[in-house]
Amino acid sequence: MATIKDIAERTGYSIATVSRALNNQRNVDEKIKKKILQTASELNYKPNLLGQILRNNTSNLVLCTTPSMASGLLYESFISMQETLNNAGYQLLLYPGVPDNSTIQSQSILTLLEGQLISGIIFTIPFLESSKLNQLNQKYPLVQFSEYEDNAKTAIVSVDYFEAVREGIDYLIHIGHSRIAFITLNHTPTSPISISMLRKELGYKYALDSASIPYDPNLIIRLDSSDMIHIQTAINQLFSSETKPTALFCISDVIASRCLKALEHSGLKVPNDCSVMGFDNTTFTDMVSPSLTTIGSPLSLMGKRAAELLLHQIETGEKTNEKILLSHKLIIRESTSQLFS
Repeated sequence: MATIKDIAERTGYSIATVSRALNNQRNVDEKIKKKILQTASELNYKPNLLGQILRNNTSNLVLCTTPSMASGLLYESFISMQETLNNAGYQLLLYPGVPDNSTIQSQSILTLLEGQLISGIIFTIPFLESSKLNQLNQKYPLVQFSEYEDNAKTAIVSVDYFEAVREGIDYLIHIGHSRIAFITLNHTPTSPISISMLRKELGYKYALDSASIPYDPNLIIRLDSSDMIHIQTAINQLFSSETKPTALFCISDVIASRCLKALEHSGLKVPNDCSVMGFDNTTFTDMVSPSLTTIGSPLSLMGKRAAELLLHQIETGEKTNEKILLSHKLIIRESTSQLFS
């Protein structure tokens, strides 16, 4: 494996000059730096990350904490983050959380950060109190991503979940539906309600109220789990009522796709007997049958904006509490249709 000494011998420059060039320090002539970097590439030189950390008391690592269940959903965002950070000389380190236990997950992340030399954090875990987020933000440049604690004084990049769901429910009302069930997840002491779940439910209620449709708490289904057993039980419960829903709004595409199966198992046809709408526009939504009407988020742009906001803080040393809520897109497919009386 090539070393700094090998590059110095090949180029004729001192080890100190080569080291400064490889670390992108400003006191190196651009022509000299270009020659050193070209030689390093030819020799397939790989920098010693640990050595850089020990010398500079920091690293070019950006830590992105993510709930394990969300990692697949946010894949496009992570790719965009990585590209933006790489172009600026930083590396993205993904840290998946503990499934189904936000308390353990959050504590494990705080433990990981103790004494770690990182350049910044992109935080997607929705269950840290604002005081802990503010404490982290004093030590590291920080951006809350997708899920966020609204009272924390940090930068935020997300989607306007309230407006997205309001538009989705408005669409269902426009095509004739008034008995619209809202399928969400229950919250527990170890998995409290997230900002996205809260804002989505508020958007649902607001849309009904704006259309003068009475709110019916029996149409709110809070699942203890998103597995098929719980969803099938919920569907059986909803459609055993005399006032059955004519449409389902699900807080995620995963739940919506399982509702499609549960309705089929119950002998109901989508969208003839019941329309179904999801949220996320995940990759499978146009492959299920019927294809799923859903609300999409600009995942790639979200990742890019989060990385840019973090880089600005890293490079200027200025913290910000800028809040960026990007727009959504209603994607109409086969799982919803006009309701005829």
